[in-house]
Amino acid sequence: MLGVVSTLNSIFSDLTTILLIPFRKLHPLVGLIWLSVLAGMIIILIFRQLTDQEEIARLRKKMAAQILGMLLYLSSPRTVLSMAGRLVLANFRYLWLILRPLLVIAIPFAVLMGQVDARYSTLLPGPEDDITVTIAYEEHLPSREGFSAVAANAQVLGPPVFIPALGEISFRIRPTGYGTILIETGGSSFPVGPVASWSGALSAREFDAGNPFSRLFRPWNIRSVIIDTGLQSPMSGRVFLPPARWAVLGGRWSWLAVLLVFSSLSALAGAAIFRVKV
Repeated sequence: MLGVVSTLNSIFSDLTTILLIPFRKLHPLVGLIWLSVLAGMIIILIFRQLTDQEEIARLRKKMAAQILGMLLYLSSPRTVLSMAGRLVLANFRYLWLILRPLLVIAIPFAVLMGQVDARYSTLLPGPEDDITVTIAYEEHLPSREGFSAVAANAQVLGPPVFIPALGEISFRIRPTGYGTILIETGGSSFPVGPVASWSGALSAREFDAGNPFSRLFRPWNIRSVIIDTGLQSPMSGRVFLPPARWAVLGGRWSWLAVLLVFSSLSALAGAAIFRVKV
């Protein structure tokens, strides 16, 4: 089962990477909008295939007629209540027809959200950014004398902060340039930041000892590499990279706002183009 999940992780990441090939040298916002628009179109096409379009159209006409009937028979409360009851039942039937495909769509959309989050939610850290790294140990913390951390393409700042109650150690690093940072501590090695130099590359900001389920919807979570089994290695950790805010329509939007707005607009456009009843 773990092998299947690992394979799915690789397939989803590779597929997203392939979709972004034409935009590798463009501004990251272009790739983000492209994935959002594509997601909206795919969602509306899946919705069309999974719904009874004729039944949806019939229910919409029926509910409109019932609302009109209620307005025409306002002088007869009994008739209005009867029509209101049938309207509620038709509305529940309509919502069920809509909900079923949405439950199916939710899983691939959550996977897509993870891929977009991993690629467009943070900025490439540079020399002006101080980054906090927090690592967690399963049982007990190493001693202050026995703990050390080194970073390639960055320098470790100040003494580490030990938090025994949480089983965590935190320290700060400052990049010496732009690019992927490699941190080594406790016999483990893990990357920080984009794993490639092209626009839209996956950016690592978490690591663990190797639970593939945690990476299915969180592809920014990278498996740490054990380089020395004789040392007390951390079990997991997280890195706080600078968040990205994208300039869209005069505002500063998060990756999630861009994804939801443009995928929704794309879905509405797709419904009109392909004549999908929603």
